[in-house]
Amino acid sequence: MVAQGRQSYDVSKFVNASHPLPAGCNIRIEGISPGASLVALKAGGETFPNSAILQSIDYAVTVAHVDVLNESFGSNVTPDSGAHDTISLFNDMAVKAGVTVTVSSGDAGINGTVGTPSTDPNVISTGASTDNQNYAQTGYAAFQFSNGTWANNRISALSSGGVTQAGRTVDLVAPGESDWALCSADVSIYTECTDFNGKGSPIQPFGGTSQAAPLTAGAAADVIQAYRDSHNGASPAPALVKKLLTGTAGDLGLPAEEQGAGLLNVRAAVEAARGYQAPAGDQKSSTVAVTTGQIDDSGQPGSTRTADVTVVNTSSKPQTVAASTRTFAPLGDAQQTVQINSSTDPQFPYATNGAPWVAHKVTFDVPASADRLAASIAWQGAAQKNGSATVTPVVRMTLLDPSGRFETNTRPQGGPVSANFGIVDVPHPAAGKWTAVLYTPAGTAGFTGPVLLDTATQKAVPAGSVSPQVTDLKPGQSKTLKVQLTTPPAGGDATESVVLSNSNGTTTSVPVVLRSLVPLNGNTGTFTGNITGGNARAGSPAQSFAWAFDVPKGHQDLRVGLTVAKDPKLVMQGVLISPNGTPIDAESNAVFDAKGNISSTTAGVSATTVNPAAGRWRFVLNIFNPVSGAELSQPFTGTVGLDQDKAGAPGLPNSAGTKLPAGKPVQVTVNYTNNTAAVQQVQADPRLNNRVNVPLVPLGGPATVSLPLTASSTVPGFMVPPGTDALTGVAGSTTPAQLELSGPTGSPDLFGDLKKAQDGSTVSVVKDSGSSAQPIVPGIWGTYVQQIGPFPAAGAPAGSSNLTASAHTLAFDPALTSSTGDPYAAAYNASAPAVTPVVLQPGASGNLQLTITPQGKKGSVVHGVLYLVSGPAGAAVANNTMGTTGSVLAALPYSYTVS
Repeated sequence: MVAQGRQSYDVSKFVNASHPLPAGCNIRIEGISPGASLVALKAGGETFPNSAILQSIDYAVTVAHVDVLNESFGSNVTPDSGAHDTISLFNDMAVKAGVTVTVSSGDAGINGTVGTPSTDPNVISTGASTDNQNYAQTGYAAFQFSNGTWANNRISALSSGGVTQAGRTVDLVAPGESDWALCSADVSIYTECTDFNGKGSPIQPFGGTSQAAPLTAGAAADVIQAYRDSHNGASPAPALVKKLLTGTAGDLGLPAEEQGAGLLNVRAAVEAARGYQAPAGDQKSSTVAVTTGQIDDSGQPGSTRTADVTVVNTSSKPQTVAASTRTFAPLGDAQQTVQINSSTDPQFPYATNGAPWVAHKVTFDVPASADRLAASIAWQGAAQKNGSATVTPVVRMTLLDPSGRFETNTRPQGGPVSANFGIVDVPHPAAGKWTAVLYTPAGTAGFTGPVLLDTATQKAVPAGSVSPQVTDLKPGQSKTLKVQLTTPPAGGDATESVVLSNSNGTTTSVPVVLRSLVPLNGNTGTFTGNITGGNARAGSPAQSFAWAFDVPKGHQDLRVGLTVAKDPKLVMQGVLISPNGTPIDAESNAVFDAKGNISSTTAGVSATTVNPAAGRWRFVLNIFNPVSGAELSQPFTGTVGLDQDKAGAPGLPNSAGTKLPAGKPVQVTVNYTNNTAAVQQVQADPRLNNRVNVPLVPLGGPATVSLPLTASSTVPGFMVPPGTDALTGVAGSTTPAQLELSGPTGSPDLFGDLKKAQDGSTVSVVKDSGSSAQPIVPGIWGTYVQQIGPFPAAGAPAGSSNLTASAHTLAFDPALTSSTGDPYAAAYNASAPAVTPVVLQPGASGNLQLTITPQGKKGSVVHGVLYLVSGPAGAAVANNTMGTTGSVLAALPYSYTVS
């Protein structure tokens, strides 16, 4: 591998003939950590299951004894606390074992899309910066319209950033767009190793946070070796490795939710490792390191928060540090509509294959006082069929500064759908007339119509205070600075930076995330937000938002919802998360038909629970790709409400003194008012107060599956009803295997514990909520069976597994039937009749009929609760899957004595 890495490659043989290079344009590809030993693990092949990843982590730590573990994968799940899913738990154990873990943040864009396990505070969450020389060499990203020069160290438009559900952001960024990587010309095995002429190639352009994270892993290995060299062979703890990497990163002058601490600086981190707590510091460096990680805090709106930032002089020379705070304030904003015509606009050959594209140039002005430029585009394309996918024509944008220098470009990801939104930003933009190059495929495959273009500029302004503002550090000395910050004036999140400039000429920063709680005035509170869009990365949302609020004791119900102001065509999911991290209710603004397809959407989404536990709750809003493209942004207003349910059943008995004759039906009318902005499908789910174990019916697939599972395998799911406090899944397998259960909100085994069946017999996954007040999330749970490796080259052995599940839940009451039917009866009864819900538009009221036919012995007392529910549903939404749990809209107790 080392010899191959020092080999030269002629890029002129790689590029397309439409962008020729002279022969002998040679490059070499070398790794960031020379001499490091690598362990490569293939976790589950094409299906990449959660349990196979866990096996790989275990193998890397306990068998291979690695020093650094890189994970260039992730998913966007809800809830995501950053510490409780099984991958994060395994990563935390790896860190405790002395392993530094680096994780890619994701490739879904900067607007709130950081994926797990990158959200874990114990790992190094890595976003992607730009390295545009590759574009100059290949002509990609419409580079030919530039003056031949380029800027580096921008935030890549594909880099996942923003604030996580738990109130964190990325730790740092590293080059991820775009560089050369080694490949293989054997396309029979390495199908994607082709050049821009379609031929097999030993090199390829590579990018994404899946490049940035392993580069950071290599830097971590360098830091570990440097520390050992200067500390008598002792190894630094993973937490120190992280501090040395983030604490020497170069500030890019961009928002903290995009850059974290800044750009990876390997040399500075290595010098800091050599000099950290060494007797005389590093004699060859002048490095100052910040040994404080992210500052994440929450409180009431407008409250003062304090934090400590510690700096250490790791060199042998005195150093001076100047500290300040930074956020960004609006400076100017201009919008224009650009008419693109894929038939008549000037054509140019696309770099990857020479195909004709059209380009449309438009200019805009940037003032001299701007510290940041952000440019975004949105467009509405007519849907087209592309194989099995429905796509809209793509529009890309490249920015050129007043001199014509290439600055940055949007990176739409596509997949089952194409993006119709893009955003890029530039720090310290040159003043003058800028050019945006908008380009799309020529002809019918391209876009013709209006593209909305917004160019906004901002000014860097202080966000708080630091004391002292200037401090001197002797060699080896540490000092702690006091930072005073203020939470946002309304419920929601804000990011800021503590900026530290050293006398050695370098500047780093500490990312700050401040979360204001949504205040409740009496029983209600409000919050706001603004939806833009995403880059249509497969498996990721366009955007995610989170709010937190405190619920006092003694309330009957909790409801959180919101309404968009402009365009209800987008698909939203709202998830209500209890203090113990359980997603109590996940709902959508989509209206589903009988087959689970989306028939329409409403302007609002609402999530509800009854008898909410006291404590800090969260509400997460997920926006699914694609947004409509009809606007660049649209605001929304949300409401938190306590005791808002409007349900009643005047004839429902609720006293043991009420006597009902056995076998004689009693009719009861139940009324309900939908006081949300979402359509509700109301049904009855009558339950007794005692809990029983209910065997669950396999849904969507046979109970027995063939092993190994493949991407085309059909595995069963199980519907978990409300009122469940324990869920058990069992797999009886013919080969050693693991069983995982997946919750309905897309989380990979977020709630279960994995156990191994080494003898190939049975394995159980048991989830106990531990609290009847915060039960297990209802809805349709998925399953997966992963055989236990490692396996030989031939793969896992053939076998089979039989899957069963049971729920410890409130007993279903056979004495109560309704005009709507019970959507959760299908959980235990494969022959349950179809339901006919009462469909209520926002603000509407309706009734359903309940029939009580008492059963049992004379004198027996019946106690139960009538849940008014909306049933669970799920649908493939663009390039992601949205699950809903079904809401318990109201709980009406009942009791009577059988006479």
